[in-house]
Amino acid sequence: MNIYTGDCNDLVDDIVGRIKQNDSISLNLAFLDPEGFELRWTTVARLATVRRMDLIINYPQGGLNRYMRQAYQTEAQTPIDLFFGGREWRKRYKEWQDGRTRLGLHRLLIDLYKDKLKGLGYTEVFRGDEVIEEEPLIRNTKRAPLYRLLFASKHPLGHDFWHKVTRRDVYGQTLLPL
Repeated sequence: MNIYTGDCNDLVDDIVGRIKQNDSISLNLAFLDPEGFELRWTTVARLATVRRMDLIINYPQGGLNRYMRQAYQTEAQTPIDLFFGGREWRKRYKEWQDGRTRLGLHRLLIDLYKDKLKGLGYTEVFRGDEVIEEEPLIRNTKRAPLYRLLFASKHPLGHDFWHKVTRRDVYGQTLLPL
């Protein structure tokens, strides 16, 4: 096991190079936990070049709530543009802002992000008529949203493991089926 600390955007090429040396035998999980909006889409895309690379990505919902309006009004490239890998998020924000959708802003943005992950070879697995959000929402002590955890895997077993883990509360209690 190797643990790297530092800016993942700077370390990603070294990490991917090292993993690819042992790619035929390694199972990999990258936990991408930026402090704010430092994570760039290019880093996620580079990690996706590893054949067996699962991802847990911190989606900074609270920070987006605070900064998104300002970033939307800025013509210059913003950290949010780099996080989403382009300006597509602005269309979703405008759609939400104009009330042209019944979906919440973060559902629109998470769906955009997941669609981009699918473009990198990651899959989404649902069983039967199951309709649950697979992105656990972490809140602060005042119940305000802080972040969500997005999971991406190229194999159905990864999603099965993630589902089992996220079906438990912070005390280890299994949640009731929906």
